[in-house]
Amino acid sequence: MIHRGLQPLQSFNQSLRNATITHKEIQFPADAESFREIQPIKNELQKFINLNQQHLKNEKRITADIAHELKTPIAELISLSEVYIRYPEDERIGGTYKRDVLNISLKMKGIVANLLLLQQSHSDSIKLNQEPLCLKTMLEQVFEELRFKYQDLYQRIQFNNHLDKIMCFADKFSLHTILMNLLDNALFYSPQHSDIKINLMVAKNSEHPSHILITIENLIAEHISEEDLQQLTLPLFQVEKSRTDQSRHGLGLAIVSNIAHKNNFDFKVQLLATNSIAFEIKVPIASDQSV
Repeated sequence: MIHRGLQPLQSFNQSLRNATITHKEIQFPADAESFREIQPIKNELQKFINLNQQHLKNEKRITADIAHELKTPIAELISLSEVYIRYPEDERIGGTYKRDVLNISLKMKGIVANLLLLQQSHSDSIKLNQEPLCLKTMLEQVFEELRFKYQDLYQRIQFNNHLDKIMCFADKFSLHTILMNLLDNALFYSPQHSDIKINLMVAKNSEHPSHILITIENLIAEHISEEDLQQLTLPLFQVEKSRTDQSRHGLGLAIVSNIAHKNNFDFKVQLLATNSIAFEIKVPIASDQSV
């Protein structure tokens, strides 16, 4: 009786031994009726396998995309060096060679730095030091840091601050990284000279609000489908047309999403219209303040 009672579990164990990460479903033996008792176990294991299959798929995609992003600057360095070695006396090549090599190297350094930040934001190595912070001051600092890239920044920014000196409670590095990436993303992917709307207000979702809602809204030059919207925060994902710009690598929003999750911030992306997108993030209000 014991042997017959354990037979379904033993058969199921054998099915697990034969299963691989590429199998889409765990197969039961033909006599499925005797396996009803362990069906919940099978269902949970199937979810675990499906989740790992998705992780494996993402890892393969990320590996391929990293190779793609680094392949171009490496090819540029090789080509540039080969031409310079062949024609060392040609001033058209030699005159700009050092500067060209430096620019390509800095581009590669930026890719690697963002990949390291992405990895750090997804691991336990990032240390959080939460403290009261003034969002207005932090945004003004980000404006100044981005002004060298976007000279008309102050003409494009519409900054609405409804906080009345209310402080948030967050890790300074995390919040600065999030604001920098979101604003840089909005300025770059919106049409030239279009407005970027930044709104700070207390989240009105309870009788005693405890969070500040940060909204960054911008027009988009290219159409984004709902499918693209769901993938915007995936590492190295880019809407296909944007791949023609070698200065963008599809890491900024993935970093934002990971850091927001690490800090327990609510982060949301939504299309407001066919040509408008909004990024929303909620951060806690410093506990010693009244709203």
